Amino acid sequence: MCIMLRFSLLIISMVIFFSANASCIFQVNKNKPKSGISGGKFNHCNVDSSLQGVCDPTQGTENHMTRHHIFDKHLWINVLNNGLNQTLNNQEAAKENIVKLLQEAGASSVVIEDFKQDGKICNSETNKWLTWLPVNLSLGPAPQDRSFDPANDFDNWALLIVSDPVTKNLFKDIKTAVANYDYATIAKKLAQLPAVKTPWQMTLGTNANWVRAYDSNSKQKYCPKEIFDNYGMNICPNEDVKVFDMRSFYTLVA
Repeated sequence: MCIMLRFSLLIISMVIFFSANASCIFQVNKNKPKSGISGGKFNHCNVDSSLQGVCDPTQGTENHMTRHHIFDKHLWINVLNNGLNQTLNNQEAAKENIVKLLQEAGASSVVIEDFKQDGKICNSETNKWLTWLPVNLSLGPAPQDRSFDPANDFDNWALLIVSDPVTKNLFKDIKTAVANYDYATIAKKLAQLPAVKTPWQMTLGTNANWVRAYDSNSKQKYCPKEIFDNYGMNICPNEDVKVFDMRSFYTLVA
């Protein structure tokens, strides 16, 4: 009887496991799709020539904007696999939304159909589009031009460039759900991500969301304007400092 019970539980577990797949199984592809995933260009500016000590990047042809992943490539693919292939809750809604994200980004019908194949390994082209979905990309200066560049997992600075506060919170919620192995919540939040055609933009000119300033090593580097403004030292920090509101500090010490 005990053996039969164990065998039945094993069969049930296998059924649940195999029925959990809503799509093909994703793998990282470091090569960007040949079409889509647009970037941009900007000119360096000279800090010393700015009256305020800080200059904004302006439209130009000198330097290419780099596509920065908010979730690192490998973590992003894990997020997708966990949300679409490791839970039955919110799974279909997540699948339908990822299809919208792929379509808006410019993926072909061949990629869409491959994505929908439950349980098979995605083909190379499908993995390219999934790894480089624009919603998870922010444009900014190259890593060597930033005063700090997160090495892996989650890029807080790239998240700051996301202009929509609702989407920012969705990414934060997904990050928390990843830490808690909460796959149902991951799927729920994936279902709510907006279908965008291009990466989140590096704002140029007088309303720039990146600024160039000296770092603590007296080198001219870029950092998000929100980081620069809240750091309060008139430099671009060389570490992943959190956005800090001095009003909160004064409240604590009062």
